[in-house]
Amino acid sequence: MSDADTPVVACPACGGPLSAETTSWTCAVGHRYSHAELAEGQAAACVRTLWYALRSLEDRAISSRFAAASYEQDGFTRQAELLLTQSVDDLAMVDRLHVLLQDLKGDERPRTAHPAPVSHDEPTGQGSHS
Repeated sequence: MSDADTPVVACPACGGPLSAETTSWTCAVGHRYSHAELAEGQAAACVRTLWYALRSLEDRAISSRFAAASYEQDGFTRQAELLLTQSVDDLAMVDRLHVLLQDLKGDERPRTAHPAPVSHDEPTGQGSHS
């Protein structure tokens, strides 16, 4: 295999470039993977990244609802409506990500994820997402 044929793949641990060898992959930092270990590490990185995306969407839904309440109180009804619509859209995406993660068998949230996700029903954005 020539250098031109060598795929460019990111290390699942650090994100650096991996160098393909005959039976393994190694990154500049020194992480080393067999082909099977790399596939497992990439799967875990995908699940972890999807959980981070889910968390970001939950955060945006919370902040949108908070800002909407403030705008509504100040008489900026249109801005409040737009933010509430965004919050609903974000929570719909959260639901789709939950389904995707269940399909990937990625039920485990990373340690940095929210302990109690946003609720669809509470305008303050506090509580549990179901």
